[in-house]
Amino acid sequence: MLHVCRDFLTTGNPLNLFLPYVGQYHLVIFVRACLGYVVVGQTNFNIDGATLRPGSGTNGSLNQGLGNEYAFLPNGYVVSPADIGRILALKSPANGMVNSGLFRVTGIDTTNNWLFINYRSGDLPPPETGMTWGLYATETVFNASLNYNGNGIAGTYQGQGTATQSRIILQSPSSLNWQVRIAIENTYDTAAGGGGVTPSAGFSNGATCAPGFGGTVAGDFLPGGQHLHADLFYNAHSSDLFGQTVGFWLANSNQARLYMWGDDVSGTVFAVGRTVIGGTDGMVHFGLCEDEELPLPPHPAQRLFVFGANNLGNGGNNGIYYAGGNNTQHGGVAFGLSNQPISCMYSTYTPLFGGTFGGISGNNSIRNSPNAGDSPYIAATELVPVDMIVGTHDNFNDYYNPSPEFQILEGRRLGRAPFVRLGRSNYGYFQVTTDATHSFIHLNDGMYLPWQGSILP
Repeated sequence: MLHVCRDFLTTGNPLNLFLPYVGQYHLVIFVRACLGYVVVGQTNFNIDGATLRPGSGTNGSLNQGLGNEYAFLPNGYVVSPADIGRILALKSPANGMVNSGLFRVTGIDTTNNWLFINYRSGDLPPPETGMTWGLYATETVFNASLNYNGNGIAGTYQGQGTATQSRIILQSPSSLNWQVRIAIENTYDTAAGGGGVTPSAGFSNGATCAPGFGGTVAGDFLPGGQHLHADLFYNAHSSDLFGQTVGFWLANSNQARLYMWGDDVSGTVFAVGRTVIGGTDGMVHFGLCEDEELPLPPHPAQRLFVFGANNLGNGGNNGIYYAGGNNTQHGGVAFGLSNQPISCMYSTYTPLFGGTFGGISGNNSIRNSPNAGDSPYIAATELVPVDMIVGTHDNFNDYYNPSPEFQILEGRRLGRAPFVRLGRSNYGYFQVTTDATHSFIHLNDGMYLPWQGSILP
């Protein structure tokens, strides 16, 4: 089933919170509570501990009737004033696109043992019972617990083993049992002139998402193992690796509206952040493709991908868009038939001539025409699938010498990009389609994701 986190509003603008860090917290909550991922190992990211998760259950109920539509009954848990401001994560058994997701607790009713939530929609929640739920601490509590320092071996990727930086590996619900490592990278590995984790030169810290196999109790993959974290794979602290790890990076922002899509069968995730106070938008997309290319490759890791923010490129704005490569701040990583990390890109209808992404010489892609409109044949915006292509880009490194690691080209189609569809980009920013059920929402750059119902302005 598809589960959607719809327009969750993060904590406001306290100066001690940095959204690129706490955005990882929201992502972990979503995959853990809404998609059913399980923890393999972690360091300073104890998402199942009492500090970050004061309560959880499997038989909650939402919508208690007229006047109490936004009340949630958490079975086996006694509500208290301390719950106000916390994050309630819900997994709906029947209404995953509207009742699943993250919701802020805005009030309580101790007589009925209810939590009142900010539903973040003009619609009423369908009444529902049998909901899996988790109650999570505020972003401020997580911020106080995170760590972004390392104490590994100098000259290597230092954020592993005995390093104290916050990181976690969770196993997806997929029958393949693939995992994802979500990390707050340490200052050594992300220092200018150093390792390649998000972001790179000019920033001191980063956040990464890396699918793979073989996670450890410390929240690490093994050097040389089957995973998509290039620095850890090569166990290197090198400027050659800039851009070869990616993550969910909401640059320089303090508040955002978060949207996440996830499949609780494959574990695949698409997450975006629409910034409210400062900064720029961000996105990350990882997991397994739809309509995978046959025959399947010999190793399951060769079916995984991740796409998101990578390095400070020469153009782009770290936002929500299809483009990737060394002229943007986006890129993707897959695992090659050569058994090493390789590039991964969206394949869209873009001409091989004319301008480049970022407005340097204009963008001549048809979808970017300011005159684009609905198709006269279907009286709607036409949406088409997008493929994931791997092994076609030899260099994401925009500041240093060409990366020797990514220069192995072995182009192949991985499959259809999950959830996302391509349409005209001059549709409104975060605007729902005008069909009766509002079946899609347009984010930016012609990216359309499944939707249902209204959206707040």
